[in-house]
Amino acid sequence: MLPGENVCTGCGACKNICPVNAIKMCTNFEGFLYPGIQDEKCIHCKRCEHVCPIKKNIENDEYEEYFAVQAKTDEKESTSGGIFAIIAKYVLSQGGIVFGAAFDKNYKVIHKYIAKEEQLYQLQGSKYVQSEIKYTFRQAKNFLDKGKMVLFSGTPCQIAGLRKYLSVTYENLICVDLICHGVPAPKIWKMYLRTFHKNKNIKSIRFRDNKYMKEKVFSIQYGDSKRYVKEYPNDPYIWGFCYDLFLRKSCYNCMFKGVVSYSDLTLGDAWGAENYAKSLYRRKKRTSVVILRGEKGVQIFDQISNNIEYQKVDKSQVIKYNPCIVSSVSCNKERENFFEELKKHCFRYVLKKYYYKGVINK
Repeated sequence: MLPGENVCTGCGACKNICPVNAIKMCTNFEGFLYPGIQDEKCIHCKRCEHVCPIKKNIENDEYEEYFAVQAKTDEKESTSGGIFAIIAKYVLSQGGIVFGAAFDKNYKVIHKYIAKEEQLYQLQGSKYVQSEIKYTFRQAKNFLDKGKMVLFSGTPCQIAGLRKYLSVTYENLICVDLICHGVPAPKIWKMYLRTFHKNKNIKSIRFRDNKYMKEKVFSIQYGDSKRYVKEYPNDPYIWGFCYDLFLRKSCYNCMFKGVVSYSDLTLGDAWGAENYAKSLYRRKKRTSVVILRGEKGVQIFDQISNNIEYQKVDKSQVIKYNPCIVSSVSCNKERENFFEELKKHCFRYVLKKYYYKGVINK
C-alpha cells in the first residue's frame, strides 16, 4: 500500500521506479498530485512501496555546519544570495548536468535539467508552487551512470525521494535542498493566473523580485511593458501561501526537517542576518544561509569558496529567524473550508472571501 494523502509528499519516486509505468500522478480535488496505480498494468512487484521515503527512511549524515553567504558576482536572476547559481556554474563547468524547478510555457512549475550556463536562468529564483518531478529521477540516474556530474536541487522531500530511488551512493551526485515553508497546489496557482492575470501575455514571473529594495516583492511582467507589483502579502495568492491556507497536507507535519535531510547542502534566506552576520549584512547585498551536511557538502563549499563571501554563524540564531529549518508550519484553521468552498464557488469568489476575511489566526 502506498501512503495516504495526509503523509504522501508527491515526490514521484514510486512513479519513477515502476518497471512497467503502471503509476500515474493524478490530481486530487485540492489540486495536488498523488500516485495512482493502474491495476491492468501492475505486476505487483512492490517496488513502489519499497522506494517510498515516507515508509522507510534512509540513513543520513547528521553533521551540520551553518554559514551566511553572499555571491561575489551579481546573480540578478537569483532570489537570495545567489549561491545556487554559483554551485550550478561549477557543476556546468565540469561538463555536468543541473536539475531544478522551472516554469514551462504556461507557467506551470516542472522539474527539468540544463547542460549550458545560458540556460541557468530557468532554474533560478523562488517558485512557490509544488513542481512536478515527472521522470527526472530516471534522467538523473542515466546521467550518473554515464559518469556525468549531476546537481539535483529540490525540496527536502524530493531529494529524499531521489536518494531512495537511486538506492546506491553516487560520488558524482550533488544534492541541494532548500529551507522549505511548504508547497501550494499547482491547481491553485493555475486558477490564480487564469482568474487574475488572464489575457495579460505574461513574459516573466518573480515570486521574489530583487529589482526592488524591499525584501519581499512579487511581480509579473506583461507583454505590453506593464508590470504587476505587490509587496508581501498584498496579493491573494501570496497571502494564501504566507498564511498556509493551501499547502499540501504533508507539509504541516513534514518528516524532513532539521537533521532529517538527505541533501549535501541546504540553501535558504538569511533572515535576521543583521543580528548574526553583521559583517556581511553591512555590505548591503542579499544573503543566503548555507547548511553543509556531510563530507561532500564541505567539499563543494570549498570548491566555490573563491566565488563567495561567507561567515560561519550560530545555528540557534539562524533557526530563531528561520524556524522552517526545523519546524513545520501550522495548518490554517480555515484550510478545509477553503477547499470545500472551491467545490461550490468560483475561485475569485472563494479566494477573495478568505483574503479579505483576513484569515491569519491559525
